[in-house]
Amino acid sequence: MITESKHVIAVPPGETIKEQITDRCMTQKEFAARMGMSEKHISNLINGSVELTPETAVRLESVLGIPAAFWNTLEANYRSDRSKAEEENRAEEERKILRDLPVKEMIKNGWIKPVSADWDKILELRNFFEVSSLTILTGSDSFKHVCFRRLSNTEKSNWIFLTYWQKARLESRYADVSDINLSKLKKSLNQIKQRFVSGPDMDRLRDLFASCGISFVVLPNICGSYTQGASFYDGKKIILLITARKKDADIFLFSLFHEIGHILLGHLGKDKSEETEKEADSFAEQTLIDRKKFEEFANSGDLTEKAIVHFSELSNVDPGVTVGRLQKYGFIKFNCFNYLKHQISF
Repeated sequence: MITESKHVIAVPPGETIKEQITDRCMTQKEFAARMGMSEKHISNLINGSVELTPETAVRLESVLGIPAAFWNTLEANYRSDRSKAEEENRAEEERKILRDLPVKEMIKNGWIKPVSADWDKILELRNFFEVSSLTILTGSDSFKHVCFRRLSNTEKSNWIFLTYWQKARLESRYADVSDINLSKLKKSLNQIKQRFVSGPDMDRLRDLFASCGISFVVLPNICGSYTQGASFYDGKKIILLITARKKDADIFLFSLFHEIGHILLGHLGKDKSEETEKEADSFAEQTLIDRKKFEEFANSGDLTEKAIVHFSELSNVDPGVTVGRLQKYGFIKFNCFNYLKHQISF
């Protein structure tokens, strides 16, 4: 079977065998009998679907009078050329995938080496994704059961999310985390909120999650991802990923508790749905600020800076979270008290 690519044509030795027996006005049946092989095997040999072995080469020398070394060389060249042609064809498909993956951002973030040639990029990306060919990624359903918070769903964002998913797994591969303990996580919710009141301490937060069997990963934002967070099982641990898409503490916290909601509500390992997203949103909202207490405060008529700060202290939450909630539900305008929203430095 002839295998072609843009630059290589791999012709099996069978083509030469076919020419030789034709020149000798010999039928394939007669040739098979002279070779002491079945007609089926000779047919496969001519088509290139079976290997021309050294033993076969010796028989060909006897029957056709052409040295065995010639046939062995022909076979070796064919196998080599076929591999090159197949690799080149795969590479062409992989070059198309290069346009979809966030290669520039991956190089900028130091996730892959700064290479310029397409082939070098392909090799780097194969190593990053741990696949023999990038074409394998096109049929990947690896994150089918991953819970994630994403504001838009596009073809580009899917490729970026796949990149996030793999990077989070690589970051967490050797993370020192305890056994999964969801009971401890539930008891630590107020402690997690407290970490953001006086400015986030990411290292202590990471340690807290690790003690619950969770690898906490924060990754840089990639333009076009629309991803704010994700959570999923990876072996015997849970990975909780938050992206630095938004630096406002209130948005970061909501995304964080949204993912914690997925974990505690038992959504991990199940198909993502609109219902589970709503449940995670509701969990995050209620956990950050008690819904009933918020309504009482919002309707009190006293929405001054002093009142907002005081209410936030009572709720053990960053004032920016209270401001964001008031803005969301129309109690104050979106340009009010934004100076109370802390910016997180990643």
